[in-house]
Amino acid sequence: MTWFTRFDRMLSSPLPMAGGTYKPGEWQENLNCRWFLFFKIGGRIFRIFHSHSVHELNANFREHARTAPWWWPDFPDIPLAFRSRVECQFQRTRADSAVAICVSDGMRRQLGEPENALVLHDAPSLTGCGDMTRDFKLPLRIAYFGNLSEYGPLAERALRALKGSERVRLEVFGASPRWTRGTEDEFRSSGLYRGFIAPNELAESLQTFQAALVVMSFAPPHRRRMTTSFPSKLIDATQLGLPVVVWGPEYCTAVKWARKGDRALCVIDPNPLALRETLEELASSPSELRRLAKSASDAAAADFNYERIQLQFIDALRRAKAHAEGKS
Repeated sequence: MTWFTRFDRMLSSPLPMAGGTYKPGEWQENLNCRWFLFFKIGGRIFRIFHSHSVHELNANFREHARTAPWWWPDFPDIPLAFRSRVECQFQRTRADSAVAICVSDGMRRQLGEPENALVLHDAPSLTGCGDMTRDFKLPLRIAYFGNLSEYGPLAERALRALKGSERVRLEVFGASPRWTRGTEDEFRSSGLYRGFIAPNELAESLQTFQAALVVMSFAPPHRRRMTTSFPSKLIDATQLGLPVVVWGPEYCTAVKWARKGDRALCVIDPNPLALRETLEELASSPSELRRLAKSASDAAAADFNYERIQLQFIDALRRAKAHAEGKS
């Protein structure tokens, strides 16, 4: 099950549960505690089901994967006429939960600031990769790595705006870009589109880059999602000690995070020429690049520290277990 991938990374040792023990990668047959726990993988909210066996858990997951509207809070696969009813059902389930894990303050606010909500960022895909020595020379090599479906058009606009710049070179990693006809071949032939990058190759592939670009949508229909989701690639960029540039609206979670302590450079103008101007100014300031690199490393050691996130996640599971035992 895909949703176990990140869940397993949060647990480095067996975790006692009511009636059995959860070990990374497996469920004990006699696991019988009743609790609901929501967590997010790649933009989706998942729920650990009330299950008595691995077979029932798999059956529950398959059934809900076919029928449940996972994309909270907007439920794009549900007709508008039914979304309010689904929202009420979702909130009732959240209220019955011992713990509701949110990936941002904005998501917690969207839930209505419930007492059982815990803000916990995704665990980083990379650990212990920071403090790399970087030579900030021209042209400044900036990497975008991640979603090229939803954010593909923004990445294309950025590439076109920076085409021909002598001070900044943007290179894009990702699969199946949603670009205009001929764009993929154009940028692949010039070396600006690098294709899919496997997670286990990420750190090595980005060693020669000097900054990372993180984008969030400016489209009005995406506003609620941009105020609740949090970009996992920002978290991974900090693990590499890369200066982070966020291109997104003022209200998005990445910009709000960056504003706390000036931890990343923000471009809130949707015009890609504004992005080019900002990046070229950054390329001319090694001192600002060093400051942003330090801010990224500090964030990796604090907000996005793997061990800290893991401990908080395990604590949430234990709270859920205690809640279930108290009701039994």
